[in-house]
Parts: sequence; C-alpha cells; structure tokens
Amino acid sequence: MNDYKYNYISIIFLFFFVITACSDPQMYVLEKSEGNNGIDTLQIENINFYLETSISMKGYVNSNVSGNYTLKDVVPFLITDLERDYEIPTTLHTISDVSRKYKQSKTVFFDQLRGGSLLNGRSSKLQRVFSDVISSTKATDISILVSDCIVDLGKTDTMAEGSLVTSEIYQQLVYNESMGVAVFKYTSDFNGDYYYDRKNTGGNVISNRPYQGEILKNRPFYIWVFGDKNRVSDLVSKGIIKGYAEAHTYNLTPKEVDFALLDHPKTGKIAINSEKGTLIIKEIDVRRPAQFTIGLRLHKQENPLNQIIISPTNYLVSPDYIQNTIDIQIKDATMLFSENIPNKSQINQEGYTHFIQPTLSDFDPTTTEIKISVHNRIPTWIEDTNLDDDLGVSTKILEHKTFAFKFILDAFAKAYTEKKPLLEFTLTKQQK
Repeated sequence: MNDYKYNYISIIFLFFFVITACSDPQMYVLEKSEGNNGIDTLQIENINFYLETSISMKGYVNSNVSGNYTLKDVVPFLITDLERDYEIPTTLHTISDVSRKYKQSKTVFFDQLRGGSLLNGRSSKLQRVFSDVISSTKATDISILVSDCIVDLGKTDTMAEGSLVTSEIYQQLVYNESMGVAVFKYTSDFNGDYYYDRKNTGGNVISNRPYQGEILKNRPFYIWVFGDKNRVSDLVSKGIIKGYAEAHTYNLTPKEVDFALLDHPKTGKIAINSEKGTLIIKEIDVRRPAQFTIGLRLHKQENPLNQIIISPTNYLVSPDYIQNTIDIQIKDATMLFSENIPNKSQINQEGYTHFIQPTLSDFDPTTTEIKISVHNRIPTWIEDTNLDDDLGVSTKILEHKTFAFKFILDAFAKAYTEKKPLLEFTLTKQQK
C-alpha cells in the first residue's frame, strides 16, 4: 500500500513538473547577424562587353523564319541601360580565341549583330575565352560576356578531356577571392543550320548538318558578369539584366536586407512584440504547432540575390533537431494579403514585399539560440541544363540544354565554395 501511494505521489509530481516546464514562457529576440552587413557601393570606371563570335552563335540572330530571337534585343537594351545607369561608355569587344576591341560605333555593332555578320568566327576554345575575360578584368572594371557556352576542344575528345576547361578557368579564379560572378541563362529560337554537334557532323557543308533547315526552340545562351564582388553585387541589384530564364551567382553578398518580426500573422501559443523584436514561446508540440512571420523589404525582382532569399530550398535551421521539425514558407505580398489576417493595412504601409513564415511543431525550452540561414546553393537548373552528349539527339532533347556546360560551371563552384550564409536570422534567448 505504501509503495502504491509513493508511486502515485511521484506521478503527480512528475505531471506537475511537466506542466510547469511547458508553460514557462521562453523569450527570444530577433537580431541582425554578421552576414547581413551592408556593402559599400564602389565606383565602376570601365564596362567591357565581350561578344563570343563562334559560328554557332549565328543561329541566335540569322534566320529567315520569324520567331523569338532574344539575343538581338537583349544585347542592345543591356548596353544602353548600363550606360544610362553608370554614365560611362561601354567598350565593345568580339572574342573567339582572342579578344579584339570593336572599333566602329555601337549602332554599327547592333546592326551587324542583328544581321549575323559579327558571328563568323571559328570554333571558340571557351577555356581561353573565359580566361582572357577574367584575367583582363581590372579591380575597377565590370566585364560582361555573351556566349552559348558549348564546350568544344576541337580535335580533342570533349567528353574525355572536358576537365581541361575546368582546370584552365579555375587557375584564373583561385587567386582572385575578391571577384564576384553572375550568370544569366536565356532561351531563344535558333536556326539549326548553325548547330555543330561534338563530332562536327556535316562539317562545312550546311546541307549535311543534322538540323539543317530546322528551327530549334529554347536554345540557351548566357550572359556572364565578372568584377569586384561589391561592384557586381551593385550591378545585379539594380535589375538592369532582365528577361532571363534562370540565374546564379558566385561569391556575391546582397546589400543590407531590411527585415523585422511582425505581430501578425501568427498561430499557436506564442506572443510577439514587433517593436522590441521579441518572440515569447509558451508551448509548442505536434498537437499545438506555432507559426510566426518575418517581413522582408526586397525590391527589384530581377535581382538574382533576392531570388535566392525567396527560395525555401535555400534555408537551413539550427540547432539540427529544429531542422527536422520546422516548415518554412515564403510568401509575396499578394499571396499574404489574400489571406484573412489582421493588420493588413499596417503591413502594407510598412513596405514589406516578402514574408518568411516558419512553423515549429516541436520545441526544447532549453534552446538558447535559433538560427535561420539562407545559403546560395547550386540551383537545379544548372544540373538540368548540362547535356552529356549532343550527338544524334532530337531537337526536343536539345531544348534548354548546353553540351558539356558543367565543365565551365565546375570551375566556379570549385573556386568559390560557400564560406558563410548569404543571410541569417538569429533568435537569441533572453535570460530571466
């Protein structure tokens, strides 16, 4: 009987302890992290524009069939906008194996681009093209390269020796930690007369080429931006480069991002004071999850750094156990305001454009710090774009694909491995 009474009292005590522990509120304050420091905008003294002129580039502009030939419009608009925003002239270059400064006017350059007469070069060794552009980019320069990025090693087997491209570009990058890089993928109609597969099927006889007389759809070409990482960050943040299908950056940091903890929307047993930036967690478990909202001010949707921030797949949470019990949603203003939430007008007036909504389904009250970090992960479009072999494939397989694209991208991924998060939100527990 005494043992039964002792066990009963122990159970009551344990139940009381659990209830007390779960109901003891824990306060956290949202703080700015080191990774969110603003960057200085540095003056750009020269903008060098390089057009890769291999014969395959001619397919993007020179067709007797009407269609969507993006290159003919993107290049003139980009050069014009750069000169308007930075108030300095753009120096034009053509580049195959070596760079040549274009000596005629921009008007003639644009006309020759549209007609295709600029694009009569021989097959370009892209490792030399990239190495030339990178090595020629001075500290106060921005260099822009337009290329279809199809790797061709000439008589050397590209599939077996493609790492030669990676190695040569990497050698130019590895000692240049201050360089930032952005790549923008475009898609275009393409005159199949000018597509050369890795075996150069058909050679110089157009009628023997595998896609002669066909118009290929969604053929990729790319705009690359090189320069001091702060200067490149400034350029891409302006949204000057528009209309691209996909983008990625290397070694770039966004300008300071404004963010704040919002009173609403929220769910669960939590309390928020937006003025103090505090979150009080009363109780969270699987049956009673809690959601809170962080408002962001992100403008210029053509900014690829912003696109990284609004992609949930780029988010990590620590400590590790929280990563397994948290769901993160990113909503834009239109999506959020379509919901039935309080304080819509106030949120709208404060100018928030996007909203991070973490939902926690478990919580350890001894947790002293919660970090929500944004990482510049290699996007899926890069892997999806790479084509391992372009010999004898259908036009459908060629859509959105670039043969041996990975050998170029591998050099940048190897040179600029991520050392810290792009952005970080830290909730720190306040001691009582």
